[in-house]
Amino acid sequence: MTDSRQEIVDLMKQRNERGLSLLFERYSGSIMGLLIRMLNDRHIAEEVLQTTFLKAWERIDRYDENKASLHTWLYTIARNSALDVIRLKSFERRSKKEPMDKVNEKKEPVYVPTAGIDTNKLLNSIEDKYRKVLDCLYLQGYSQRETAELLDIPLGTVKSRLRVGMRNIRNEISSETALFWAISILVIVLLIIWSSGIL
Repeated sequence: MTDSRQEIVDLMKQRNERGLSLLFERYSGSIMGLLIRMLNDRHIAEEVLQTTFLKAWERIDRYDENKASLHTWLYTIARNSALDVIRLKSFERRSKKEPMDKVNEKKEPVYVPTAGIDTNKLLNSIEDKYRKVLDCLYLQGYSQRETAELLDIPLGTVKSRLRVGMRNIRNEISSETALFWAISILVIVLLIIWSSGIL
């Protein structure tokens, strides 16, 4: 394909629809592969594919080639769009199941060591460069080599960021879990004291 990435970006910024056509020609195949892997449904993947290119058309003025390649930028839009669909489907499934779950709910306590850990806080505590690598490897199912190509970084960098990212997560979980159990023990002690009439 002779059309350069810069030409595609320039055409789109000029609101020339040929730029969008060229973008679709060049990247729709790889984007569709990503979406099918994430969504496991070709029909939904096709819908998200259209949404992805529409968003790219609408947001082209925000694209910064110094921050990401055109390919990576488009992949990010596609991945986020697919994650929105996955979250929506998950919410719908939970909503449908909730009444039955409540009927069958057991009152027995369940031991979960990581209970009380804020997962959003946990992920946000990790630097963006590590979070992206972990996301590609563990949420999207890419190999280390594919992750290197997608993020446009060396394979060795992927491996080192994986190690550091996992270490950061382990450290964060350890501190969160310790805090959770410390608060739990304090509550239990207060309940014992209260029930014995000391308070």
